[in-house]
Amino acid sequence: MFIRDVTRDGNQQMVKSETKTEEEDQDDEETEHQEKSLDSVLWLDENEKQRWIKKKKHEAEKEEWLKKKRIEAKYNMEEDDSDATLSLLRRWKIPATPPEKIVNQNLIEQCSKPIRKQMTKRDEEQSRLGLSKSQVKKKFLPLLEETEISRDGIRVSVYGPDGKVHEMKMWPDEKKKNELDLTLGWRKFVEDYELKEICDFITVWMFRHILSREICLAIDTTRLSLRKQVSKRISKAAFDDLD
Repeated sequence: MFIRDVTRDGNQQMVKSETKTEEEDQDDEETEHQEKSLDSVLWLDENEKQRWIKKKKHEAEKEEWLKKKRIEAKYNMEEDDSDATLSLLRRWKIPATPPEKIVNQNLIEQCSKPIRKQMTKRDEEQSRLGLSKSQVKKKFLPLLEETEISRDGIRVSVYGPDGKVHEMKMWPDEKKKNELDLTLGWRKFVEDYELKEICDFITVWMFRHILSREICLAIDTTRLSLRKQVSKRISKAAFDDLD
């Protein structure tokens, strides 16, 4: 014969009931706390309200800054800073003037030293190519006449690796003061030549056309078997120091 322990079942039900009551009390306290917090915001005077808003904005900006720094730290950890890559880039010889496949040498009146750079994610995905302002100042500006230098930018004809001419505009980057951007037709240029970040390196020459006397650019591309963005140390040593 099976006899059910009613007393035990009753005790269990009482325990469950008490537990449920405690949980409900906690929920009520939390709800009351939230209501008080809400009331404290709703009933602030104007000065206190503005201070509260300013504090929240500061906290959000700080969090955004920390997030950016974490991303930069991760990015820096993934840079290629190897001597093997530096040696590879130093062996990469660049002609003083654009190759004949890009532009006929007889059409070049004056030509700058080339600017070289590795394609970045920004260069590939946005409608602009960022060029180092210091390199532009050192290599490109000597070719420009005073009347050609404008805050509104300079319209240029850009000769691609296959000799095809693209119309673009070059002007200062408002966010990155140390760069000049090549814009307008850049996105189509990237698509036409299937340029990719990291593995593609570009070489840019500025020259004055002997017939039109207009300022032009010539761009050649080179694909290397690299899987990471090169470090600033390598970029400076390979591209700046030897120019």
